[in-house]
Amino acid sequence: MTASPGLGKTHISVAIGIKMVQRRFDVRFITVQRLVNQVLSAETAKEKNRILRTYRNCSLLILDEFGYLLPDSETGPVLYELIAERYEKRATIITSNKSLTEWGKIIQDNSLASALIDRLMHHGDVYYFKGESYRLKGKEKILEQPNQKQKSASEEGKVNG
Repeated sequence: MTASPGLGKTHISVAIGIKMVQRRFDVRFITVQRLVNQVLSAETAKEKNRILRTYRNCSLLILDEFGYLLPDSETGPVLYELIAERYEKRATIITSNKSLTEWGKIIQDNSLASALIDRLMHHGDVYYFKGESYRLKGKEKILEQPNQKQKSASEEGKVNG
């Protein structure tokens, strides 16, 4: 799921996850940044494998906020390892504010991004949401006020200057 912030990507993915849990499926939800931080903080290969096993074996894995924060250079390899192991076996949802064409920049490796996208798209779909942020609805006036104050101050400078 790809969209600007506030359009409901996380909300929808969590709703899907809840429905899956109600049907007795094993579901895991984690932000990409947190997952990568957990894996990279592992001191041994055994500990890394233990962390990844939880996410590798669940029926549905929801990876939230891919591309929101500047990634570590190891983000791509960690994601690839996880997605490749889940490929054709288990469902995965990824939410992002970046289009698929930007994934190479995010993980700093176009070939790895292509391999990730290839596996995700083989049996998957991409949903692009468009519109205004739900969180900002009704707050348009609040968002405009600082700009009006700045404009007024700059106009005053022109009149007085």
